[in-house]
Amino acid sequence: MSQILLVSSEKTTSAILVKLLKTEGYKITPASDPSKARDLIQSEKFNLMITTVGKAEAADPIIEIIRDARIQQPAMPVIAIVENDGGVTKGRLSELHLLECIEKPLKVEKLVIAVQKAVDVNDALLAENVNLNLQLEACYQFDNVVAESQAMKSVCDMISRVAGTDVTILVSGEHGTGKELIARTVHANSRRKDKVMMVVDCSNADSQRTLFGPDGIEKASGGSLILSDINELPQTVQQTLFKCLQERKYTKPGTTQAVPVDVRVIATTSANLQQLVNDGKFLSDLYRLIKIIYIQIPPLRDRRQDIMPIIRQVLRKKIGDGKALPVLESEVTEILQKYSWPGNTSEIDRVLGSALAAASGGKITKANLPPEVVNS
Repeated sequence: MSQILLVSSEKTTSAILVKLLKTEGYKITPASDPSKARDLIQSEKFNLMITTVGKAEAADPIIEIIRDARIQQPAMPVIAIVENDGGVTKGRLSELHLLECIEKPLKVEKLVIAVQKAVDVNDALLAENVNLNLQLEACYQFDNVVAESQAMKSVCDMISRVAGTDVTILVSGEHGTGKELIARTVHANSRRKDKVMMVVDCSNADSQRTLFGPDGIEKASGGSLILSDINELPQTVQQTLFKCLQERKYTKPGTTQAVPVDVRVIATTSANLQQLVNDGKFLSDLYRLIKIIYIQIPPLRDRRQDIMPIIRQVLRKKIGDGKALPVLESEVTEILQKYSWPGNTSEIDRVLGSALAAASGGKITKANLPPEVVNS
């Protein structure tokens, strides 16, 4: 029986939800105050958390509980029921990447559908990852993924949990943080790993023909489809893509032939999709479909433990196996560790390429580094 944590100080609403969800066959654990909710999140596992969120300052304790839940149980979906205040509360919750944010007056049918969707996702994660403990033991050894920082260890934990399922994934992060690497890692550790993986650049001017052409969804059948920079997908294509993924089929361009769709979708974005939805620039239905699982890749400036391991990794790739890595002067190491790396891993690749070209005698010195790195 699926277990749902209900966090609400609204007695009437809570009583109605408990009765409704019990009727639907769920086990409900209510928590009327923040302290009890935090204790439950730390001590028990839940398939879903539902919470009611008030206006203005009244929302703050609940928002903090949701943040705690994201840390303690990152795979647990969260549904929030909020006041209809012109989108103000929904806007405050957007950065928390909830599964659903439902405004009052509450429609029972919409809530029941959202709960079933959330439970299905969570059950899939648990049922299909039968070797989860073994996966977690090896999760920091994913090829090419550096995970010295706690933030990246959490990313690896999530990959371990979701790789074996078919749920859609949204990978978000600044340019150069390695979003496509994470997407490829998910595919390489999935049950579809022996099938085709297709990468579609959604910023391509002809993205619709690419997506639905011979080298798009059809070619990826049985495998994985990586939608790179989905935030750049034209709005005219977003609706077509949503209908295709929702119905699991599409009509081949220029024909009336219906093509079945069997792909695992992993999308990447460097933009805040929720904000694009709020601005009317991204289809809300498509956003809800692709963000079943959300993975955030922090920038390098927020995970400095990963900088030197990534530098060694990039140097090894550039030098090749079996050759000695260049020596980094201590001053160079200090500069590289302190630099903010606004271009993230992509900038490391560029800077080291330039430094290697200028270096001599198997040593990289301060003089070999670009001025913007040295003088930052």
